Amino acid sequence: MDDVVGCDGLNANATALSMVLRMLHGDGFAQLIDYRQVITINSLVHGMTCDGRLVVAVSPQPGDPVDEMPFAQGIDVRLDITKESPEPDLQMIVATLHGLGVLRWAPEATRTAMIEGNILPPEVEMVASLPNGRLGLVEVPRLLLHDAEGVRSFDHELLRADGMLGSPRFLQGVDQIEAFHMVQAMGTDAVHAIHRCVLTGKLTGRVRSHSAERTDCAHVWGQMYCADIDATGITWLQVLPEATTSIFVAFDKGVTTLEDLTGQLDRLLLVAVVHDGVV
Repeated sequence: MDDVVGCDGLNANATALSMVLRMLHGDGFAQLIDYRQVITINSLVHGMTCDGRLVVAVSPQPGDPVDEMPFAQGIDVRLDITKESPEPDLQMIVATLHGLGVLRWAPEATRTAMIEGNILPPEVEMVASLPNGRLGLVEVPRLLLHDAEGVRSFDHELLRADGMLGSPRFLQGVDQIEAFHMVQAMGTDAVHAIHRCVLTGKLTGRVRSHSAERTDCAHVWGQMYCADIDATGITWLQVLPEATTSIFVAFDKGVTTLEDLTGQLDRLLLVAVVHDGVV
């Protein structure tokens, strides 16, 4: 699957679009590779400005190759962002985002103006404001998302023109951690019941992926792991001895606050009680 998605793809590809937006806004671990000079920039933070530009910040030590990079000059780079599950008991990469583009380190005057203009995401502003901090603007025309359902291509300018990049579309920072704990608090029996309701059509959702490979780690058999939570729903990973299945359950309304999430979790539990008898 390799569909170019802009605003028109919002309904058909809501989960993938949500993931891309979250990753661009700072979720996951980003790195930039100057593939001509073979320099990898790992220790950076990233996010979007208020007007939808991708920015990064880093504070290199003297002698670091990054500290020698020129300002304002275009540098050909590869962008890689890796998004892991919040689940502490099982390390899972749930998505990766890639793209080829151009990095430009902002000169001092531009860096200062952008900091004072309050248009940077907080983490980027904090690092860029350090004594040796650098602020970079990254232009990546095309982004490739790899997730449980395959590969999709996103046009950065289409997303920006559609107004999708100006502000985060889901919970940020500590609220994301709280959201995970709220989902975990539902309990194993409730999660299994919700999955059965998805498979029987009582709840809206889908199987995102299924692998028939055998899992030899007996301690994970029968477990349901929370792979991801976003504005559109929750993805769980079901691990059985003979197969691993990724299942998505959809919210009936978009979630942007913890209060929204509470309402959606209550709805899922109610359906599970009515149709599956879980208590």
